[in-house]
Amino acid sequence: MGVYNTVYAMRRERVHKNGRSMSFGDRLLCGTVAGMAGAIVGNPSEVVLVRMTSDNRLPIEKRRNYKNALQALFRITKEEGILAWFKGLNSTILRCVVQNAFQLGSYSQIKMVLLESGMKDDLFIVPGISSFGAGFIASFMSLPFDIVKTRLQTMKPGQYKNTIDCASKLLSKEGIRGFWKGFVPYYLRVGPHTVVTFIVLEQLNHLYLKYLTNPNKQLEFKKLFLLY
Repeated sequence: MGVYNTVYAMRRERVHKNGRSMSFGDRLLCGTVAGMAGAIVGNPSEVVLVRMTSDNRLPIEKRRNYKNALQALFRITKEEGILAWFKGLNSTILRCVVQNAFQLGSYSQIKMVLLESGMKDDLFIVPGISSFGAGFIASFMSLPFDIVKTRLQTMKPGQYKNTIDCASKLLSKEGIRGFWKGFVPYYLRVGPHTVVTFIVLEQLNHLYLKYLTNPNKQLEFKKLFLLY
């Protein structure tokens, strides 16, 4: 979110200098940059997450039996080298780029359309509708990349050569529908997360604008924060 807002502000300033307003393509571009940053930083925890959640599906003799996430990172480093933290990075970047580009970009675009149609800029209805739509679009667009990423991170040695090889084998064995297998549970994870995230973000932005932009109200904001 922080990277997106920063890049968005920079892009908007440049676009306005050229005498035009932000387009949906501009918003997708900002989301792409944010997605790449998030993918690189988050890939080690993605590897741990995928391995720990899929461990019970492996034969007993092949299970890794990580005790917790920190121990998993330590064992991966010791047994496979620190580069193993970035297994499937290319597919993680693709998934995050697609998901964040459409999640963040769609949210901004839908919200702008709703406000231009005359809806009141409140803290719940407009963000709720915008985030619901953004969650669906992001889920649909990113699930194929998530499936490929997961299979790469849990593959047996030599099972797939790279992202393209994994995707082509998935297509040949399971058809085009294989890329959207498990869409409903995937959306039930991404959708509510998107809605809650953006509604909370709008609330935080509101509190920031109300209190922190006015030096005389900073003490009041601190009292409010301590109350919670």
